[in-house]
Amino acid sequence: MRNCLKHQYIQSTTGCISGSISTISELETYMIVAERIAETKDTLSTIDPENISAYQLAYAVERFDTAVVWSRFSKMPGQKFVMDTQFLKEACGKKLSEAERGLIILIFIIRKLICMMSWILPMVLFRQRICSMHIYSV
Repeated sequence: MRNCLKHQYIQSTTGCISGSISTISELETYMIVAERIAETKDTLSTIDPENISAYQLAYAVERFDTAVVWSRFSKMPGQKFVMDTQFLKEACGKKLSEAERGLIILIFIIRKLICMMSWILPMVLFRQRICSMHIYSV
């Protein structure tokens, strides 16, 4: 079964994601199909031929079959676009900057929380100690 699936996978992989990309729907389809095929490949590479897991095999078959189905959407009409590498580079740079700013803010918040904990924790421990002393002294 594994070899049959591998053979099907090898034959269909190129057919699923080949061709030029000129519409947004073709680009989306390409990305989905490429991801499903990569998942199929990864799953098949981890299957032990001596001890085939039904779950892994079913998952690989499902990923492969959905890649084939999704590949049919690439033939649907859609809005044409021009691949502008400079525009993509700038857009990606902006997104990376946004993510970096978010990370800096997150680090700042975590540091503030750690500082707060450094003076809150001793107070909590002190209160616990006082409460435990009060209980035993009664």
